[in-house]
Amino acid sequence: MERLKNISCAVCMMLFFCLLSFPSEGQAEKQSNSADVSDTGITPSITSGELKKLKDIPEVQIAPGVTGRIFWSKGVLVNRMILDPGAQIPRETFSGERIMVVMKGSVEQLINGAFVSMTAIKYQTMTPLSGNRERNNLVYLAKDTPHALKAGEDGAEIIEVYSPVRLDYLKKAGVQNLPDGVSDGKFNLASSIKPGKVYNLHDIQFTQLDKGAFSRLIWGKNAQLGFMSMQPGYGLTSRGMPEEELMIVLRGTMNKKIGNRTIPIEKGDILLLPPNTEQGGNAGDYGCDVLEVFQPVRSKYVDMRNKKLAAYRAIVPEEAEIELVADGAKQGPGLIYCEGPSWINGKLYFSSMGYDERWTGDPSVSTTVEMDPDGAYRYISKGIETNGTFPLHNGNLAVCDTFGHRVIEMTTKGEIVRTIADKWDGKRLDGPNDITVDKKGGIYFTDPQILPSPFMQPGKSVFYVT
Repeated sequence: MERLKNISCAVCMMLFFCLLSFPSEGQAEKQSNSADVSDTGITPSITSGELKKLKDIPEVQIAPGVTGRIFWSKGVLVNRMILDPGAQIPRETFSGERIMVVMKGSVEQLINGAFVSMTAIKYQTMTPLSGNRERNNLVYLAKDTPHALKAGEDGAEIIEVYSPVRLDYLKKAGVQNLPDGVSDGKFNLASSIKPGKVYNLHDIQFTQLDKGAFSRLIWGKNAQLGFMSMQPGYGLTSRGMPEEELMIVLRGTMNKKIGNRTIPIEKGDILLLPPNTEQGGNAGDYGCDVLEVFQPVRSKYVDMRNKKLAAYRAIVPEEAEIELVADGAKQGPGLIYCEGPSWINGKLYFSSMGYDERWTGDPSVSTTVEMDPDGAYRYISKGIETNGTFPLHNGNLAVCDTFGHRVIEMTTKGEIVRTIADKWDGKRLDGPNDITVDKKGGIYFTDPQILPSPFMQPGKSVFYVT
């Protein structure tokens, strides 16, 4: 039997962890059911089960320089609002709850008596030295919370959800014969996020709803938002749900199943589905992103999210906070692109890789680093573009030397003890990247062909060393 085994020529990563949960603060106190879906006296703006285009909804003047396209069900109102640069909505108080998400631009939102900045940042491809993570700030304001809004210098686009339906907005939309008031339902449910705290939507991790369908779930006492992403060809198995649902397609396409019907929907399409509608659907060739708004909160989704949350909390406690230990751009001797951490005897070991904006590596400025818990660090090796590292049972490190086309054993002083692997089938490795060790001392590592060709191996591979 060969000591070095090629496990897969089609896999370039050996492990990808995704904790499908989010450490939000609220817990469900009481689950909703179909009996909670009450008749509010509000006539929905959209006929149940029929498509409505967002672009066909007339714009409503909300305030000077502020327009909205408003659509609603019996229990919730959704407003896709555009604010000109510097436009303002004066201080007001709504006798219900409001969840607001910034989709483009920036705003100053009045929260607890002070204006707080909220922004949207489009994802920018990351390089070793730059790039932006995607950001869409959101906030939940509980019933009777005063709020006001100021748009930033580039204006803003926001989505806001009100529950119960906001009657003054309906008047702006020209609706006649409205009731004097609308009950908020009193569903006795704790919100999933803290009122008045600004979150990034992309920090709310996905809860898996079905095979290939994942949703970032947010809720107050009355309404629940689900930012659902479906992978190409996947979606939701048809089932009946007791809650009322209002949905809008944000990206892509899907074939939506409603009872015995299947209808194609695309970006900008809106659907209203009454309680107990049999529904499902599959995403198109490029997947699909959908905003779903439920009233009352969908209890099945709360249960799914809470199960994932419990698994997350077992690893990351609720009180845990991210702390900057060291800034290698400011604190010497300097870090460039950090990779492959290992914890040994109270110290952290990792690689500082010499990449530039074009992902061109430079072993001459690459180092292997030892760091103390207080953030003080030092180089233990220079001139080798080490990558992934992992502790060996003898106290040394198994290290991927990417540009050296090999896996080596290194002491915590930076001394190279031996070459663990550098060839397979008589040909050199293309550039080992990530690595782990099993309880028997066997070593798995990837060889994903990330360096420039020519490649010696038949494809992106995972290897095992006995």
